Amino acid sequence: MSHLSAAPQLTASFIAAIAAATIGCGVEHTGPVDFQSDTGGGATGAPAAPRLVSRITTGEGATLEFLNENDPSDDPVISVKISSPASTPIVDALLSQHPSALELYLALRPGTAPPDALAREHRLLAAADPAYSAEPRALTAASVAGSSVVESFSCANNYAGWLAAFNGWAPPLDGQYAGAEIGATSRDVGYAPKFYFDVCRTTNSAWAYVVRTERRTNSGAAWSIYDDGSPLGLNQRYRFYRNSFTCSSYQYRLYVNAPFGGAYYRGATWADEWSCQISS
Repeated sequence: MSHLSAAPQLTASFIAAIAAATIGCGVEHTGPVDFQSDTGGGATGAPAAPRLVSRITTGEGATLEFLNENDPSDDPVISVKISSPASTPIVDALLSQHPSALELYLALRPGTAPPDALAREHRLLAAADPAYSAEPRALTAASVAGSSVVESFSCANNYAGWLAAFNGWAPPLDGQYAGAEIGATSRDVGYAPKFYFDVCRTTNSAWAYVVRTERRTNSGAAWSIYDDGSPLGLNQRYRFYRNSFTCSSYQYRLYVNAPFGGAYYRGATWADEWSCQISS
């Protein structure tokens, strides 16, 4: 499936059909999870509290957090949060190479010993995915330490520009969605091992926008907050991704709430749910 080039037009019958397509843990899956399969309210469950492995702030003003989904005694499953109030061409150049968490960390902190969880996850990823080798790649980009870009990302009134930026860092996986949104919207990516979220606020107001990654154990459970990227300001981006070796036992979704009809661009791409059959 190719990336979308314009905001989609969904019929009421199509939305109703895909809204009924949620899946549950321990249930025979009948097809790939659709990103639009959950449009319920915000999280009501207890916060999931991911384990922070490392936090890096670049010269471009981007903050990256490396988070471990699992208990330290288990195999690590690493996700990465990127918050940026301005343009980030160097970080974008690194992300466009679809790095493992370890490769991204080493590019941002050259010469620094990486956290053990990142090294362990990379070894497992390399064993499961032929796109990666046991020796982490040296990513190509200018010196991050010397970057001092402060220009606005300028996604407002620029859907084509935001879409090109989204396509530039989120790889073309089996499931995809990109569109212009208004108000409160939530979506579900199921149990996929790889997924990429991207949000940029396009209208200004005195009201804060809520943006976060949420998860739940199955389709009947309450959503809980896994990562909170709020508040989202005008032309600010929130990105969250997992490029992992294994399927999660959780469903994930991107939740955005823009009060009084505020607008934003929102996109996601994710791996085929059929690779993630959950049997217990």
